[in-house]
Amino acid sequence: MLVLLVYQNISTTTPLKENYEGVASFLTSHATASDIIAVSAPFTIYPIEYEYQGNTKIETIPLWDRYSHGAIPSYSRAKFISQLNSYKSQYADIFVVLSYDQGYQKDIEQYLDGHYKRLALKDFSPGLEVREYKLRYDIADK
Repeated sequence: MLVLLVYQNISTTTPLKENYEGVASFLTSHATASDIIAVSAPFTIYPIEYEYQGNTKIETIPLWDRYSHGAIPSYSRAKFISQLNSYKSQYADIFVVLSYDQGYQKDIEQYLDGHYKRLALKDFSPGLEVREYKLRYDIADK
């Protein structure tokens, strides 16, 4: 067991630690109360909430009510579009945290890139990035 522990710590094939602290710091300094944060892999909401110090609302894609429904719902493009449309009625920008592709990440990226203006893209560690998109133009810029 000791040999395997040492191997895991020095091996170049061991995945890098995800930089959720960097993501949370970026979101704290860039997202405002008029924005929304959406996490593409619902279970990664926990490390983000643990580190995040801001007041911007954080939700998941697909929308998951952790407190009353338990299991993560399956992804549906129609529900994703409906979720975005509900955000457009009250938020200026959306910050999408992409990590741990669950099989629908490309669909999210393609839809957002095809329908909204991307304002920022920042990589934090392999497979972990934040994208900011403009949802509404009638709310004053930051």
